[in-house]
Amino acid sequence: MILAMAISASVAYVAASLLYLHYFVTRKQAAELVGRWALSIGFVIQTVLLTTNYLFLGRFPVIDLKESLCFFSWSMSGMYLAMRRRPSAAPLGTFVAPVIAAFFVVAVILPGKTFTPDDRFKTFLFPFHILVSFGGYAAFALAFGSGIMYLLQERGLKARRPGKMQERLPSLSELDGLLYGSLAIGFPLLTVGLVLGAIWLHKVQGVFVEWDPKIVASMVTWLVYAVILHTRLLTGWRGRRMAAMSILGFALVLITFLGAGAASSGFHNFFK
Repeated sequence: MILAMAISASVAYVAASLLYLHYFVTRKQAAELVGRWALSIGFVIQTVLLTTNYLFLGRFPVIDLKESLCFFSWSMSGMYLAMRRRPSAAPLGTFVAPVIAAFFVVAVILPGKTFTPDDRFKTFLFPFHILVSFGGYAAFALAFGSGIMYLLQERGLKARRPGKMQERLPSLSELDGLLYGSLAIGFPLLTVGLVLGAIWLHKVQGVFVEWDPKIVASMVTWLVYAVILHTRLLTGWRGRRMAAMSILGFALVLITFLGAGAASSGFHNFFK
């Protein structure tokens, strides 16, 4: 049953990626609508899959790389579907859906690892820490996609030869609003996630902070996004600089998620 759900969700996400690409090329609204439905179906199936794993394992299923990639893809899918209420977010699916599909398919392919039950991960704080943190990461992924679209649109307009790609993208003001909206959602979520993580760490290990590579990388990532939003609110910083910084910020998210996770020696190490 679990394998069938994993395959079904994979098919739905890959189909959504192809449909969004078709929509971006042809501008056919029907392709975007069907792509959104495919993404929604994949999200629902994956929600059932995660719930089933939670009940079967007796813990929140986000421990190793396989489970974390799966949960990251689910978080991005849910965040995009929520953000899609904005009409300007429709083309964003072309950039986000393939990432969702890639993360989930890799998660399905990766072999699972035997995990010795640990009471630290059964506390009520741990699921909330993971849920909120990954929600922030997902919002930053949308800001990343918005930043890429902004730079593409700006480049075409500055060349004074807007091609078909520029015609398929929202206006610069819409993209700037989409980018800022994603950051405004992601930063508070990441902040709450870090606070909950510190409280959980103190509960299970007696300290609020460890100089673990992943914890340090998470704090650096938080600081970078804090600077981005601070300059936006105080100096009106926007446009190309915001787009470039959102791309840099998501690179730090991936480094935190994968690179720092590999360097960690404790429970943050996905690869041990």
